[in-house]
Amino acid sequence: MAVIAIILSLWEFVFYNWGRIPGLTSTPSRFVTRLLTSSILVQDEPLKSEVLNWVAAKVLVPQQIVIWTRVLNACSVSRTASLWEGGSENSMENIRYLPALRNTWFFHKRRPFCLQYNRSSTPSVMDYDSGMPVHTDHEVLKIVCFGRSVSPIKEFFAACRAFAKDQKESSVIVRSSLGSHHSSDQKLLIPIRPMDTIHLDENIKSEILSDVRDYLNPWARRFYVSQAIPYRRGYLFYGPPGTDKTSLAIAIAGHVELSLYMLRLPNVDNDTSLALLFRRLDPQCIVLLEDIDAVGMKRDLSGAEKHGKGASYTLSGLLNILDGVTSQEGRIVIMTANKPEGLDKALIRRGRIDKEVYLGHVSADGAPQMFMRMTIPETSIEARVNVDKAGIPMTKAVDSDPTDSRAAVDGETREKLSLEFSSRIPANTLTPA
Repeated sequence: MAVIAIILSLWEFVFYNWGRIPGLTSTPSRFVTRLLTSSILVQDEPLKSEVLNWVAAKVLVPQQIVIWTRVLNACSVSRTASLWEGGSENSMENIRYLPALRNTWFFHKRRPFCLQYNRSSTPSVMDYDSGMPVHTDHEVLKIVCFGRSVSPIKEFFAACRAFAKDQKESSVIVRSSLGSHHSSDQKLLIPIRPMDTIHLDENIKSEILSDVRDYLNPWARRFYVSQAIPYRRGYLFYGPPGTDKTSLAIAIAGHVELSLYMLRLPNVDNDTSLALLFRRLDPQCIVLLEDIDAVGMKRDLSGAEKHGKGASYTLSGLLNILDGVTSQEGRIVIMTANKPEGLDKALIRRGRIDKEVYLGHVSADGAPQMFMRMTIPETSIEARVNVDKAGIPMTKAVDSDPTDSRAAVDGETREKLSLEFSSRIPANTLTPA
């Protein structure tokens, strides 16, 4: 293994510096190029993220850092351990390693590959508010493989796509924008949250999921187009803080297998930057605008617009992005608010917000459900975690911990205790949090 590492390191040096050594003609370079097959992935291609994700998980693991001497970009991602992802009770910070500006070598099906990851920043558009150019980061990914056949690269791309699909089946991808001057996102893989962990009326939850699934059905798009209706869907989740508004959005994204983009409006400088953020989103995804009532966008009595708190973006700029002539169709927008009465009527009119859902304090119906879920025996938890989407057990449920007091309480007793628990909660006072 050490010999292979040395050979690849030498080849990397030659490969990276070939065009920089004076005196070398273009003829040898063309000869070497004919021995390789390459594919280039640009900024907005979904496959680029899938390839980087595969390389980060399969190649750039800590055990290989000692062997592969290269510069890495390391970012720590804090994930709360959860029984739903089979984790322990310890909360650790996992470090994800991504390739830096040079080359990353790896093997796939016994064939050597090289990944070249480059990032540059160029002025792309003019900011009409300040008159200054807005710089956008451009990321280019190049995959190089020995041989003149394209089949190995196609097989590698298929493996990356299959790996991403497996992750989607068990996790939801949550991206959070870093702000106006960054094109990259913070990316988290969060285990799909079961809907019964959202303490909301079962009929309302079923209605929301059914509405989202109907919207994503291919026939719905055809209907929208045939009726000349913009293919968009908007929801407003409102209620006191701590009532699972964000959790409901994450749960919906996991169940319909869509990425969730959390846009932080206070980090946006102006309308141009906001438009750039929306332009980088996937064609079909869920966009979450949290605490939209706290941003401070509203018209005054004279009809003049107020800017967002601490920023220079406007209400008209946001409205134009949501459903203007040039706005993207196919996305789902979810807004959350604590006090919807403070929102401008234009923001929540029909067509921008199609459904409003109230998430309130713990109710007499929700309290027993919460108690039953929190006191479920360990055996039931294991059985529930190891059941796939089709309802087929993936592994056997392990025996209960004899020291676990929950295992000694039968279902009937737990139901009685849940009712007693519910009776002690004052009405319209406590939130699920």
